[in-house]
Formats: sequence, C-alpha cells, structure tokens
Amino acid sequence: MKLSWSNRNLTIDPVRREDAGNYQCEVSNPISSAESEAVEKNDHPPSTPVAQRERFSIYDVLQRFEFKDITESWLKFSLLNVWSLPTTAQLAIVSTNAAEGQNVTLRIDNMPPDVRGFMWYRGEEPNYKDKIASLGMLPGHRAGPAHSGREQVNFDGSLLIKSVTLKDTGNYTILVYRIGSKKEEIGFGQLNVYERVRVPTLLASKTTLKERTDSVILICYTNAVSVQWFFNGMNLQLTRRKKLSWNDRTLTIDPVWRADSGNYHCNVSNPISFAASDPVKLDVKCW
Repeated sequence: MKLSWSNRNLTIDPVRREDAGNYQCEVSNPISSAESEAVEKNDHPPSTPVAQRERFSIYDVLQRFEFKDITESWLKFSLLNVWSLPTTAQLAIVSTNAAEGQNVTLRIDNMPPDVRGFMWYRGEEPNYKDKIASLGMLPGHRAGPAHSGREQVNFDGSLLIKSVTLKDTGNYTILVYRIGSKKEEIGFGQLNVYERVRVPTLLASKTTLKERTDSVILICYTNAVSVQWFFNGMNLQLTRRKKLSWNDRTLTIDPVWRADSGNYHCNVSNPISFAASDPVKLDVKCW
C-alpha cells in the first residue's frame, strides 16, 4: 500500500483477498475535521484482471455520492482509485524551470489517444475558481477565472504562458477528455520561475592582515540560491578556521595564516542561470 499526491491517493498493487473491507479517509485543518463515508472493496472477485476493472471519473463520483463540491468529492475519488489502477503510463505535466519574463510552454507526458479536449487549472485540484482555460470542449479557446490574459491552450494540449512572473510558480493540473468517453485523465506538474542571477559583489572586512592575530569576513552579495567559494581558482576547502554562514554567503577565516594569502571569489547560481564575482585578494603578513 502506498500513498501519493499529499496522501490523497491510496494505491494497492496488487490487491489480495485480505485487502477486502471498508476504506475511509479523515481530513482536517487547524479548526475542523471530517470523515468520508466508507467505501467497501469487495465488488470484484480477486481473479478480475486490473485492466478490466472500471475506471471512475470525477463526475462519476459526483453522481454516485451526490456531492456538489468537487473538492469534497475528490476524497472519495482518491479511494476509488484503489480499484482503478492505470494500465498505461500516467498522464503528467512536464515540470519546468524558467527565467522571469520568459515565454514558457508546459508540455504533457503520456498523452492518451483520441483526445477531444483539455482543461488547465492552477494548483493541485480541478476547482472551477482555479480554471485557467480549456480547448476542444466547446468551440474556441475558453478562458476561466484564473486566466491572466497571458495563457493559451495549444492544439497539442500544452499550455503557453507568456512573460512568466515569480507569481506563476506553483503546481498545475490538466484534465484530458477522450472521444467517446465521459471519463477524463488527470495529470499534475510544477512550474518554477526564477530571477536571473545578477553578478555577485564580493567584499572583505580587510585585505591586509596579520598572521595568527587577525581574522577576516568575506561576504558574497547575491540574489542566487546557491553559492560556491573558490581560493586561487580551486574549490575552497573548509576547516575549523574557515567557516560558512548566512546560507553560504559569508566566509569567516579566524585566525588567518600565511597560507590563506591569495585570490578569493564566489560563484552563484540557480536552476536557470550562473554568475561569478570579481576576485578579492588577501595579503597575510608576518609582522
């Protein structure tokens, strides 16, 4: 038994006779809690191949349990997936890293055949208020409440987002509808938008120092998420005297030795860009 999608999906693969019984889920937030009705798993004989078991859509669940709120119905839908394991590769959105201001296309992996339409949503659930746009369900491209004017669903089902911003970072959901079927496929993925890394500024508290008496602090000022330090063109080796702090942006050498004389610089990066500082030279003297 395995949990996925923030513990909302329970997968049992393969099922055994001892798995028969009632399944339910309990949900809560800091101010309230609720339980689903039990779903009994004994309506298929153990010999029934997985490929022949019925696959339920969200809307089947809505009709079966008479839920009006798709968010609540999703709890039941997750439990029903115990008996509706996918027989092919799972539909998914290709998670993407992008630079701020770039045009980005979120593409789809494992697209099913005979597709008639697509619906895109922000977040991890297909809530109407988070709907970005749809294509193929009704004539033309249909914008939803979460459409910002920069999104467009392409004919291959991918989603184009123009001039992405940091606020576009997050999870996305797609529903894919097939010809001749009322059941939809669902896929998830993530978009991460980053600022382009600026050239870092490297400053030292002092550059001329007295051996075994003075200490020095070097600070790499950057907007990047990753910082790497170099000494005379080689990776800096940390010791008891050489320590990093402030998310690796500060290097402290206490005390300095003659062997610490030389050029220091920092390289900074994020998943989409890279930059290096100008070097700072330390001169350690034996006075």
